[in-house]
Amino acid sequence: MSEALASLGSTRPNAGLRVTTTSAFAARWLMPKLPLWRKVHPDIPLDIISTYDVLDLNTGEADVAIRYARNHPDDG
Repeated sequence: MSEALASLGSTRPNAGLRVTTTSAFAARWLMPKLPLWRKVHPDIPLDIISTYDVLDLNTGEADVAIRYARNHPDDG
């Protein structure tokens, strides 16, 4: 997530970081870590998009995707 945040640069000031992941991962791992995120980055908005749909990072639907797959995605 640090790399995704750094790659945003100043192209979207105050837009924050948009993370897409599965509902299970968000609930069981990511959400419990949010207090630490808020402590370290209190001024950066964080939007968690919890979905099983694969969003297109190239079109800006999200900044970073966290997924598990047995095969490499078609676009990568």
